[in-house]
Amino acid sequence: MKQYYVNAKPYLEWEIRTRAGVLVNPSTGVTCAIYDPTNALVSATATETCTNDTTGVYYYNGFTITSSHITGIYKAVATVTDGTNVTRD
Repeated sequence: MKQYYVNAKPYLEWEIRTRAGVLVNPSTGVTCAIYDPTNALVSATATETCTNDTTGVYYYNGFTITSSHITGIYKAVATVTDGTNVTRD
């Protein structure tokens, strides 16, 4: 995962690759969730839809950090499901 900030919003990016290292788009897309340092969900849902940028590259930037968020390390979890219903977090 790569992380950037665009207009004070975190921009999270994931690359989806085969075992051979080839970038691919999963058949059902990519979702993500963001958790604060206490492991509480802070994204709107646990299945936020990530946007496909190019083949195998997905991003999410729908989360805004506010003064009410606590200081610490936040965790972003992406979920990818392929056509055979195999899920990897």
